[in-house]
Amino acid sequence: MALSASIIGCGDFFKKWPKEEIPKHIKEILSSYHIPATVRIHGHTLWVYCPITKLISPAKDQRGPRRHNKQIVEIVNDVLFTIGRVLWNSHSEDIKFYGAVFANTSLGLVLYVVGYTQDLRDLYLGKISIDRFSQRRIIDRTVYPSIIGDETGENFHYFDISMVKFLCQLVVYRLQQDHPDLYLNWADKKTSTGNYICTFLLNSEDPETISEVKRTIKEVFQTYDFKRIQYVSLQTPSREIILTPEDLFGKEGSPKGDKTKR
Repeated sequence: MALSASIIGCGDFFKKWPKEEIPKHIKEILSSYHIPATVRIHGHTLWVYCPITKLISPAKDQRGPRRHNKQIVEIVNDVLFTIGRVLWNSHSEDIKFYGAVFANTSLGLVLYVVGYTQDLRDLYLGKISIDRFSQRRIIDRTVYPSIIGDETGENFHYFDISMVKFLCQLVVYRLQQDHPDLYLNWADKKTSTGNYICTFLLNSEDPETISEVKRTIKEVFQTYDFKRIQYVSLQTPSREIILTPEDLFGKEGSPKGDKTKR
């Protein structure tokens, strides 16, 4: 998937849109792709809700134009590149995260993509590859009965994404892409100092799995240089492994805090 000159648009390089105009411009651009959308800003998070039932229905005449019967991958790409395009042309640095919701309003099914807006800007500008970008966003599918018949997203629960929650979920997402049967849950707690304790619950004692989980935690937190960490606790059925800030960001990077639960 590559950017084209037609997507970027020469005139866009000279436009800078204020934050309050972002929803309007995203909706207008998606309309040119024949993608209906509701756009909202919730805290530091930009949400785009797209009812896609009519867009992905099979075409009656396969020989005719299919612009109203796009495949879901094409729709997702159009929406993400549109968000990246508008954010690049925005004055606002206040929007830190995005959420794109693709709703099958007939069946009550939702596919959503969430990520860090700077990654989307970098993808749009060609600073990172699509493969690298795919490691920096979360895709999930869920049953969502309340959106049946909801073409405007009134019944979808929008929320503000925080960096620590995004990183913890990204750790789980990346590991479960390679290991679908892996059970790994997480929780975060903010301390009185403003730093966080992140806890991961792993239902495995396999040394290779534990090493991969520790390595992924370190890679994710290093990628985003998120140092507001008091420590990370990785808990298996028999022990707790503590990763300190020095373990996560130090040059050696070798976890030293293994201890057995009593």
